[in-house]
Amino acid sequence: MENYSCKNGVQIIIVPNKSLRSISTSVTFGVGLYYENKSIAGVSHVVEHLMCKDKILQKRLDMVGAVLSGSTYKETTNYILLCLDNEFAEVFSTFVRTLFQFGVQVDKLE
Repeated sequence: MENYSCKNGVQIIIVPNKSLRSISTSVTFGVGLYYENKSIAGVSHVVEHLMCKDKILQKRLDMVGAVLSGSTYKETTNYILLCLDNEFAEVFSTFVRTLFQFGVQVDKLE
């Protein structure tokens, strides 16, 4: 198991499972309802859903049998990524690229 703490507070845990030739990755952000004011209440949860439903990301994950799930709590938003070990580098980099290129058109939410 490998633990990483990024300068921005993001926590990453990578857990290889040699017997299944898979890798499970947890990416945790310190964002949630606890940190949101009334004008943006629930935005962490909405972003989590939009991220997990991103069609381009999901298409790439489906092509290699990878799975992404998310959860939002009062103080954290978590993403769990599961893939075969030989696909990890590509799958994780696709997830990270999608995460940092992610944008929401506000008029689409209303």
